Amino acid sequence: MYGKKSTGPLRSTIIVGKNGKILKASYKVKAAGQSAKALESL
Repeated sequence: MYGKKSTGPLRSTIIVGKNGKILKASYKVKAAGQSAKALESL
C-alpha cells in the first residue's frame, strides 16, 4: 500500500504425529486441494 512492498498470506501445512513429532511440513501451498493432499499423505 502506498508504494510499500508487502507479503500476502503465507500458507503452510504441517502434519503432526501422535507422539508430537512433525511428520511432514509443506510450505507455499495453494488453498485449493491442499486438504486432499494432506489426507493422502496419512
